[in-house]
Amino acid sequence: MIYCLLTIFCLFLSSPSISAAQEISDLKPGYSSPAAYFPQKTLRGQLRPRQHTIIASGMAARLNKFPVVRGDSVKKGQKIAVFECSYEKAEETVALSKLKAAQTKFEVNQRLEKLNNVSSLELALSRSEVAITKGELQKIRATLKECAIHVPFSGIVTEKYVQAYQFVAKGEPLLKLVDISTLEVEMVLPSLWLRQIKKGTAFGILIDETNKPATGRVDRVIGAVDPVSQTVHVIGVLSKTQRDLLPGMSGKVEFEGFTPPES
Repeated sequence: MIYCLLTIFCLFLSSPSISAAQEISDLKPGYSSPAAYFPQKTLRGQLRPRQHTIIASGMAARLNKFPVVRGDSVKKGQKIAVFECSYEKAEETVALSKLKAAQTKFEVNQRLEKLNNVSSLELALSRSEVAITKGELQKIRATLKECAIHVPFSGIVTEKYVQAYQFVAKGEPLLKLVDISTLEVEMVLPSLWLRQIKKGTAFGILIDETNKPATGRVDRVIGAVDPVSQTVHVIGVLSKTQRDLLPGMSGKVEFEGFTPPES
């Protein structure tokens, strides 16, 4: 009895195991690699903005004006936020007065030095005092530049994180700005396709949300090949951006004159 059980156990250990690829092959005939999941020359692509950013506060202060809302279109250079800067402006006035006093003292010491009525040390210290007060004034004016925020590029406000009259910390996000004038198409394709798909390869995409076609060309390959899925991210640029296209839309992509290689 024991001998029979040992024989069955040995036969079980010696039987070949079924690999993941074999299991998939049973479900999907002809499977030999992850690339086989892309049997056609079409795949999915998603639109994304080429330029986008999160604008943050450059100072710790109260927001006096912040009129933009989500969905607003803004132009490059447009003022979108104003902070309370009364304290910083008062500091600038004080720094200007200190600089004027330091310059006057230095000029007097220069005249006295010619009459040998002041030491060279006193003259050097007064010169340094002028340089120090100038630096303090520059520091205050650098802060004053943060009292108003201007848009770095034209785009759409997609997120607004704070409201007017709210006190914000330095570096705190205020809003998200997205430029929809130039959209890219992000695709994930089998790495074997890189044999034929290069920078400049033409493609077409049928947008699901609008049911309209668009054309473009491959611009670049992102990063490295994923060794597990044997796929790679590719970015394409649309030849002409349509007004009704928005980031996040997706559709079917087909490459011009492309034949999927055999894995």
